[in-house]
Amino acid sequence: MAKIESAATAIDNQVKTLEEERRSEVRKNIREYYDTISEPVGEFREELYQKVYDASWENVSSSMKAYKDGLKKAVDDYVQGITTLNLMEAPEDIKAEAIKRFKDTLDSMASVKYIAEEKARQEELRKRIEEETKRKLEAQKQREIEEAKRKAAAEERARLEAERRVEEERTRQEEARQRELELKRMEDEKKQQAKNKPADTLHSDLPNGFTPAPSAFDFGLLGGNSAFDDGVPADADKPTQTKDKTKVTITFDADEWPIVKEYCEKMQIFFFVKQYCGYQYGTPRVQYTDASFSEPLGRIFGGAMGLKVHQELDAHYFPGKASVAISAPDRLRTGLFTPLFEGVEKLCNMCKILQHGKIHLYILYILATLVALLAWGLHA
Repeated sequence: MAKIESAATAIDNQVKTLEEERRSEVRKNIREYYDTISEPVGEFREELYQKVYDASWENVSSSMKAYKDGLKKAVDDYVQGITTLNLMEAPEDIKAEAIKRFKDTLDSMASVKYIAEEKARQEELRKRIEEETKRKLEAQKQREIEEAKRKAAAEERARLEAERRVEEERTRQEEARQRELELKRMEDEKKQQAKNKPADTLHSDLPNGFTPAPSAFDFGLLGGNSAFDDGVPADADKPTQTKDKTKVTITFDADEWPIVKEYCEKMQIFFFVKQYCGYQYGTPRVQYTDASFSEPLGRIFGGAMGLKVHQELDAHYFPGKASVAISAPDRLRTGLFTPLFEGVEKLCNMCKILQHGKIHLYILYILATLVALLAWGLHA
């Protein structure tokens, strides 16, 4: 039995040795064939051989044609893939990464897809960068335009303000110069009249700008001994008698009163004013209207009507602005009709909660009404 096992072991060892020698011979033939066709692969020859080598080619059942076809296809696919990747237009970094991936996987289609995706991604990134840069440039340009407009507006306002101040100063200086010239002229006239007239002669000259016109006022100029007894004027209704005849009565417009007053004070001429009844310079705004006919009834029933009168009058000799405002509200409208209609409006607005525009709630209303009617009918 031991001899049989020893013989079997020896035979098995011989068979294994023969099989190993055969496999070694096949591997040698495969390598020699690969070396003859792998010249185009270049430096990647050894790595490609390790990646494409198939151990099944060493089996007895495998033919020489099988490994030759496999090696030939692997070499041709690699050379074609590398050539295709090198011919593609892409940045060098993307192309290098695609070749590295191809050498790892030997999948040329995946590498080509990677190049296309990376090119599209970089193109999209480039467009976004260009759009962002363009947007920033446009925003910066718009800010510069707005800043220039604000600066120009500020400069224009400053220029106008400076011109206004210069014009105001020029006008003020011109007015001051005119006043000085007017005072100087009046002083010169006074001196000239003092030389040409007796001391008791009335200075009845009026300043430039004064135009006599009919008025509701008489203005009396009195000299040293006039119609005044101890500073008290004589009766205005009686003819005025003066010893030296130095009284003069003149008329003028109300708006010329400051000029006359300034002249008399400057020339040291005593004056008095007598006001007559009536006003001769009325406008259509002060004419009688239909309100004058309803005024007696308004005074009687004013409290019940809610009549209100507001007036502002000036009691001076030369009155300024005056105004009269009369308001008569409609108490029937404000006390009855307006509150009534406002109440009806509020009630109608409260009913708007039923008209909300939601169809499903309208259907619910109909369903509820039908159910209620059905219940009422069953109960009846």
